[in-house]
Amino acid sequence: MEAEFQHTKRLIDKAEKILLIAHRKPDGDTLGTCIAFSHAFKKEGKDVTMACIDDVPGRYLYMPDVKEFIKEFNFHEYDLLMVCDAGASYMTDYHKIYPDIFKGDIPVINIDHHASNDNFGTVNIVDHHAASTTMILYKFFKH
Repeated sequence: MEAEFQHTKRLIDKAEKILLIAHRKPDGDTLGTCIAFSHAFKKEGKDVTMACIDDVPGRYLYMPDVKEFIKEFNFHEYDLLMVCDAGASYMTDYHKIYPDIFKGDIPVINIDHHASNDNFGTVNIVDHHAASTTMILYKFFKH
């Protein structure tokens, strides 16, 4: 994963406006990964937005900044997209609203732990041996 981590770091360093995307029917892993990235990127001075097509379930409303998730956006306003914990690109459901979102015009970092992942990103940080995407995130932050 060394090469993927380095490529990801270069894309993040270059980006000014980042969109973090959670999968539909969000759980703690997708939300936690987005929130952790958001906090880290904001400390770096990045303009960060978190999005999920579905409402955040009430059981996760205790999470910091979880109410900042939006549903709609213009993805062309961003210079980096990060999809967190989606086992495949269709798991976000954003392809239904924005058919070109993952076509490659804007770099996509796909970070996930599901064996079903279809490697739809410009960079794919996929480790199906990891118990969660937040575990991969921990390794990335340590890197």
